[in-house]
Amino acid sequence: MRNLLLLSIFLFVLIGCSTQTFDNEDAIAVFNGEEIKAQDVLKVNSLEENYIINYLKDEILIYEAQKLGIKITDAEIEEYKRTAFPSYDLMETHEFLETIGYTEFVEQQASMLGVTEKEYFETWFHETHKRSAFRDKYFEQKFGEPNYDKFEEWADKVAGHTDALFNDYQANETLIILFN
Repeated sequence: MRNLLLLSIFLFVLIGCSTQTFDNEDAIAVFNGEEIKAQDVLKVNSLEENYIINYLKDEILIYEAQKLGIKITDAEIEEYKRTAFPSYDLMETHEFLETIGYTEFVEQQASMLGVTEKEYFETWFHETHKRSAFRDKYFEQKFGEPNYDKFEEWADKVAGHTDALFNDYQANETLIILFN
C-alpha cells in the first residue's frame, strides 16, 4: 500500500502548468451528464490545465472503481492521512501546512472559494486522500500490488490504462471537456 500511496503522490506532483481563468461556477467539463465546475476542481487542485485533466482522470478512475464495487470508508481515508503524514494529529493546521510547503496554496485556494484556510485545508486533505484511496484500490484490483523490481513496468501499465480510459470516455462523449 505504501508503494501505491507514493505512486499517487508522484502522479499528482508530475503535472505541467498552463493556467486557465475560470469563475467558480463555470462548467469545465461534463462527466456522465453532470457538470464539473471550477469550484469542484479547486477543492483539490489549482485551475491549471494539467491539474484539471488529472482531476478528470481521477473522476473516471473513481467511477470505474465504484463500478467494480470498490468502496472507501472514512476510516480508510483516515488511515491514508496517517500513512502519508503520521504526525498530522499532533500538529496545528498551520504548522502542518508549513511542514509540507502548502501554506500559500491553501491561502490562494481558500480565497478563491470564499472559505477559511482551515475549512479549505480540511476539505483538501480529506478529498485528496479519498481520491488516492480509490485510485490505489482500483489499480491494485486491476494490476495487483506493484513489485519493487518491476515498479516502472507497473507504473507504465497504470498510466497507459488511465490514458486509455480518459480517451475512451471522451470518444464516447461520456466526458466532454468545455475548455481549450
